[in-house]
Amino acid sequence: MTQDIESLRKSPVVHELMPDPPRRLNAAQFFAHKDRLARLCIVALLASLLCNGLQIAALVGYLQQKDNVTVVDDEGVVKMGTPKPLAQAKELHQRIAFEATESLLLRNPRDFDAPELLQALFSRQAMNRASAMKAAEARQFDELQIEQKPLITRIDIRQSAPGEFRAKVTGELSRAGVLNEKPFTDALHFTLDLVMRRNPDLLRNRVQPLKIFDFTLNYETRDN
Repeated sequence: MTQDIESLRKSPVVHELMPDPPRRLNAAQFFAHKDRLARLCIVALLASLLCNGLQIAALVGYLQQKDNVTVVDDEGVVKMGTPKPLAQAKELHQRIAFEATESLLLRNPRDFDAPELLQALFSRQAMNRASAMKAAEARQFDELQIEQKPLITRIDIRQSAPGEFRAKVTGELSRAGVLNEKPFTDALHFTLDLVMRRNPDLLRNRVQPLKIFDFTLNYETRDN
């Protein structure tokens, strides 16, 4: 028994080091270090310069791109799936010139037959001119109860400036009305010159890539 006690007294004692408790990040001490704070500022500045440089490069690349369009019909079905530069979109120019002519010259005794389409295709300045034209002819259309329909025979389009196209539309106006309580029909040759420009706001202006900014309409009697 005595030996056992002595052996226990002489047994080696092992000293184990307790791990230090995990240190919590002290934000105040971290940023109080001058060298560390300076390095972080430099890194943030370089990252900001890099982001700004990428944004400027992307903006320059976007501005250098030419407008590309894909022609679709009235129901939204794609007719030409490959986008092409606006200057080469001949079918688009023809369609807008045709629809602009129809909306301007298709009339009843009181108003345009397609006022919504007219507002979608014509700029505010051109719309004011169209309203002035209608007001100048309002008495004639009302007294004779004129129904008017354009018959388009030719559309010629040329590019006059970057993003600007001029269309010359020729055809015949078919008119029907009542004169001295008797129905009558008449026909006038017309020439409509349209100035089409790139739409500055596609989202607000019903996504029409081109709008009518000016027009000139001339009538000719059939005998001429």
